[in-house]
Amino acid sequence: MNNILLENYIKSFLNQNQINTLYVFDFDMTLYDHNKKGWINHVVADLKKSFKDPQVRVVLCTARTNDAQEINNTEKLLNQINITLSDFDQCYFKSAYRKERTPVYKSHVIVDEICANNNITIVKFWDDREDTLRKAGIDLKSHNKNITYIPIKC
Repeated sequence: MNNILLENYIKSFLNQNQINTLYVFDFDMTLYDHNKKGWINHVVADLKKSFKDPQVRVVLCTARTNDAQEINNTEKLLNQINITLSDFDQCYFKSAYRKERTPVYKSHVIVDEICANNNITIVKFWDDREDTLRKAGIDLKSHNKNITYIPIKC
């Protein structure tokens, strides 16, 4: 009888701590306004809050290229607000060799995340581009219509 109680407790505990939500943040003009050289504070607040939730997987998905200088520049900017790239569960920088448009690239990243983390039932995506938000929504719905998609235009 004790083994059954322990087994049920473990199952309950594991279910409570499962990651079931994916938050995706774009960088330029979503977190950081490169024109004004400043941060978009309400989105930064959302990001910082998301880091504290153990049931949320938080990824950065940017069209910035994945060369070392661009990654280092992004890290330095994030350090201004006491964030580092390692705070994210995953960071995606676009390869210079990927020739698809940004909406397609970001949509593929999100669907790949869903495929790798099959407990995810909610996707919340912050981006400044309407076409990117729309493309991700279309592809998510065609991949799994049971996923709740929340696009946030910045």
